[in-house]
This record gives sequence, structure tokens and C-alpha cells, in this order.
Amino acid sequence: VRLHFYVSALPCGECTLVPLNSTAEGTLSRRADLGAPADGQEASLLEQPLMDCNRTGAKPSSGMPEDPKACGIGFHCRGILRYKSGRSDTRPESRSVSYSCSEKICRWNHTG
Repeated sequence: VRLHFYVSALPCGECTLVPLNSTAEGTLSRRADLGAPADGQEASLLEQPLMDCNRTGAKPSSGMPEDPKACGIGFHCRGILRYKSGRSDTRPESRSVSYSCSEKICRWNHTG
């Protein structure tokens, strides 16, 4: 067996934008508590199916379209370059340009 690369968690950026099937998965599980089901309800809100995707903190690079932040699966644009600032409280014009982990891994796989 030859191992090329191993990660134990999703890297930030494009790789994180995987589809989710319920609010109990991925970054959606960290949202505000939806509460327990009332007496007599058959299923919890956490078990209801939905069309959504995991979220990433990586921001679109300059010249790329902004994320629409729409509800559900349309929250992020796909297929764009993203960067991740070392500090999220930095003004956009002062942020360093360090591409997200997904972009770095992709580049490393293509160029070595």
C-alpha cells in the first residue's frame, strides 16, 4: 500500500463544500440549537432531510464572484479561488493573500 496524502478532516476552501443531508451534519450542526421535538411529533427537526452544503470560512479571492450567501445549497459559489486570512477581524483591504488549504493541496498535486 502506498499512501500519497492523508488528512483527517476536510481542508478549508472548495473541498469543504460537500452536500449535507441533515442539520446534524458538518457546520450546520454548530448552528443555534433547533430545540427538542414537542410531545407527539414523530421526527425531530434534526432528522428532516434538506438540500444544503457544508460552509467554509475561506473568502473569494479578488476578481472572483462573491458568495451569494443564499439559503441552502446556494450559500457559496463553487469553482472559484479562495483565500483565508490569518485573522478574520482584519479589514478586507488589509488581509494577506494566503490561498485556502484546498487550493494549496490542488496546486501541490499538480505541480509537485
